[in-house]
Amino acid sequence: MPKLRQNVSIALWTPHGTVAHFEHETSRLVHRSPTQAGSLGLVLDRTGARLVLPESDPPLAVLPTRDGAPCALVPIEGEGRLSLVEQPGGPLCLFHEGAALRALPDGTIRLQDGPLEPDAFFLAVTAQALRCAEALRADRWVDLATGLIHGPATDVPGHPGRLDFAGRRLSIAGTVSPFAGDPSTRTPLHRVHVVLPDGAMLHAARFRPLIYFATYGGDLYDACLRLALQSLADHGDFDGTLCIASDRPRGAVRRLIPRAFEGRWLHREITADAGLFARYDVDAWGLEAYSPILYMDADVIINAPLTPLFTALAGSRRLHVATNNDVVPHLAGRPYSAHDPELANWFGAFLFGHDPRLTQAPFAMGNSGTIGFATIADARLAFDTMRALRRSVSPDLLATYGDQPLFNYALHTLDCGDFTTLDRFIELAQHTGECSSARHGLVHFHAGVGNVGAKVQSMRSYSASLRL
Repeated sequence: MPKLRQNVSIALWTPHGTVAHFEHETSRLVHRSPTQAGSLGLVLDRTGARLVLPESDPPLAVLPTRDGAPCALVPIEGEGRLSLVEQPGGPLCLFHEGAALRALPDGTIRLQDGPLEPDAFFLAVTAQALRCAEALRADRWVDLATGLIHGPATDVPGHPGRLDFAGRRLSIAGTVSPFAGDPSTRTPLHRVHVVLPDGAMLHAARFRPLIYFATYGGDLYDACLRLALQSLADHGDFDGTLCIASDRPRGAVRRLIPRAFEGRWLHREITADAGLFARYDVDAWGLEAYSPILYMDADVIINAPLTPLFTALAGSRRLHVATNNDVVPHLAGRPYSAHDPELANWFGAFLFGHDPRLTQAPFAMGNSGTIGFATIADARLAFDTMRALRRSVSPDLLATYGDQPLFNYALHTLDCGDFTTLDRFIELAQHTGECSSARHGLVHFHAGVGNVGAKVQSMRSYSASLRL
């Protein structure tokens, strides 16, 4: 018997593509398709093996039946009565007092003497391997080493313990999982790490991208959003999902959505008093399945495909924002105390003074108009902090400076911000005359909250220039 870690739990699959299953009505051990099977696993330990159900206490043992009927399970005390032999490549032979458990084509599991045919074996698959394999089958994934996006994994016909993924054939069978998966138990799984047969590792992140906007106010803001969405349809090469959080009803928002996004946009209701802080309320919007995620203000125009940006976000656990470094390059990387107070306050100087750790730290001038992150879970701490900060800061400061200083301070004090990645993909401009001929991906017209009419004109003029 192989040496095994204490209490390694596995599921019993068969070469028929079925899973070992306990029939409560008959107390028999059979095998069924995964969608029909109840939960039956095998616990391996240093002294033997035990078949278990989640509710079984004590564990269950195989009880041989007469006339070749399927095996039954009965409660036992003490150690299990099964022995096992694991074959190279994953097949598992289970024995009860010298007789082998056989998974027969008719769906029954029986004890019989004699040699085992290949289709009578079981396959040991750990819970971690099952979870990772199910995740790989469900979505596209980006290879974090190469940036290549791969389609969902597919089962290898005739080999239920193998997957084709990213040009590789992966074996998921075996009492030792090939997946060194992300230990998080959150659902769904967003990162998978695979130990390949040659010893190399494949690191992949789920690729189901989402862009969201949080808008409120009058018709001019709707005009900004319409221009932003049309530029995304025209130039963004974006095949993911949109989420529009708005104080307008779904019907009003629908009129702003380009036809290219029909059937792949979500509407979330917000109140006008949520204001600039609505972008931090995503934890309640049901977006856990998406990754990576990009927030954009409505005054952003897309001028190039966004896939390189999303692949850069996919493998990171940090929150990515653009900075104003290009606007005031002589202040980039200097402590906030070196800045003019009025300028520095737009980036949180009135809060940095409360934290001695940040007095001489490099001061990144983060702009909250674009925020990128891999998953909702990766943003949760910073976004929760934002809601708490909002309650602690005086209304006068919020009315003057908005959310941006609080967010920049949160990213610094939590040490969760990335202030370089988004700068490669975004250009800040007050008006069309400041736009370069380069197309990095995003142009943010940041002329200020009170200049919406000027923003609309600049966005419209710049969008027209992209079509020339």
